[in-house]
Amino acid sequence: MAIGNSYQNFITLEKPGRYKQPASDHTMFTPKELSQILFIDIETAASVANYEDLPERMQQAWVHECRKIREEDYPGATPEEKFYRNASFYAEFGRIVCISAAFLTFLPGKEPELIVKSYCSSDEKWLLNAFAQMLNKQKKCTHLCAHNGREFDYPFLGKRYLIQGLPLPACLSLRDKAGWETRHLMDTMALWRFSAWKEYRRLELICAVLDIPSSKDDMDGSMVSQVFWQTRDLDRIARYCQKDVVALAQLVLRLSTLPLVSEENIVFRENAFTQLKKQVY
Repeated sequence: MAIGNSYQNFITLEKPGRYKQPASDHTMFTPKELSQILFIDIETAASVANYEDLPERMQQAWVHECRKIREEDYPGATPEEKFYRNASFYAEFGRIVCISAAFLTFLPGKEPELIVKSYCSSDEKWLLNAFAQMLNKQKKCTHLCAHNGREFDYPFLGKRYLIQGLPLPACLSLRDKAGWETRHLMDTMALWRFSAWKEYRRLELICAVLDIPSSKDDMDGSMVSQVFWQTRDLDRIARYCQKDVVALAQLVLRLSTLPLVSEENIVFRENAFTQLKKQVY
């Protein structure tokens, strides 16, 4: 059943492959449930290289919007300087340059595997189309999972589809949906809160405390826009995004008190890059 077409609770698996069902029912997810999750991570950059490249109307909109950025974070910074540092966090002023997706497989008598693939391009419309086609074709996963997904990844994706004039994938079409009808959009930040109100914890911190290998050994999210516009290194961005989605899947395994996927069982499928990559530069 495709993502977004089912909002039913997960069905507990009585015989989950190589793992025995814990004696207690109070585990976050069983292997059956985990195999129904598509883990995703997006990397974003500013929509244009410099503030001056924005249309005049969007420049005025940014001057108004950037007033909300805390002054103590960037004391004395001009709107131009704030754009360079912060535009990638706004769907209206940013763009998606990479989406990584991963899913877990549990086969009887075998170690679990994590299958990873990235969609990376300087042509955002192509990237979003390719990702939507993958979502619509696959039938295995009924849920998406991202870290801080409900406040960043899912809204950013939905807005960029509409800005690019593209139809929303079924899983992001949320009009008239009640809260319980959006349970297919999972968020590990919310899981880690344990109902705490507005408690924000970075993926890196949670992975550190749970002894999960870091994804921040080369760069972090704040560097993506700079790497994209200054060096055009899509391969580097894709590698970083893949590490994030691997850490995300490992985190959910740890929260479910299951062993992490071993490095040799993490399978990286050939990344999807647009053939227009060199032309649009």
